[in-house]
Amino acid sequence: SFCGEHCKDAWLNREGHELIELLKTLETARSRKARREGKAKVDEVPVALNKEDIERAWEKVDKQQASPKTLRRWREVQLDDFEADMARYVLVALYHYAREETDQDREEHAAAVLSTFGAQWAHFADLQSNETHQVMKFPELLENHIRIYQVLRSRFSGSEEASSALRALLQVTTTANVQLALGVDPGNSFGIWEVPVMEESEGLGFGIYPIPSFFNHREFRQSNVL
Repeated sequence: SFCGEHCKDAWLNREGHELIELLKTLETARSRKARREGKAKVDEVPVALNKEDIERAWEKVDKQQASPKTLRRWREVQLDDFEADMARYVLVALYHYAREETDQDREEHAAAVLSTFGAQWAHFADLQSNETHQVMKFPELLENHIRIYQVLRSRFSGSEEASSALRALLQVTTTANVQLALGVDPGNSFGIWEVPVMEESEGLGFGIYPIPSFFNHREFRQSNVL
């Protein structure tokens, strides 16, 4: 939804109609069922993970995806609201990267991105990742992240008629890139919350803007030194 026609037109001019179709496809993976009663909360999961455990879990996913049967099974994966919202964020980031990687769109998209947000994937990838810290603190996140990857990897299939950006999207949807996107979120995202901010306040949205993030971290370090 948009605040008005001008806002919508500006978004479409920047992102394009193809991304809307991709987001619609992703939305089919959002579960319509209520959470199961008694499902353990994140802070109640009695599982301790370390960096090696996380790496092994992703290595297993990498091996599994080589099987067409596994990919077909992944197409049935349903995401809860938290996972689906995070998957949308990752999809948009990967789509931007894919458009950068296509020769046809490279210069035009780079100019549009630089004029609006001042960043490309290389800047995004330079942000600090907090994946290990977050997953060790909240072990259930590992399952959330893997399910997000399974959906993104399996729901979008290419064809001879697919656009160059869509074919590039399939190429950049890797475990490493999805881990990167999910890892930089905790320490670098800017959110909009319903005010006054209370425990029950609704999160209205969030985004990552690498250049402001670099500026923010730099100012924080300088203030600590001073």
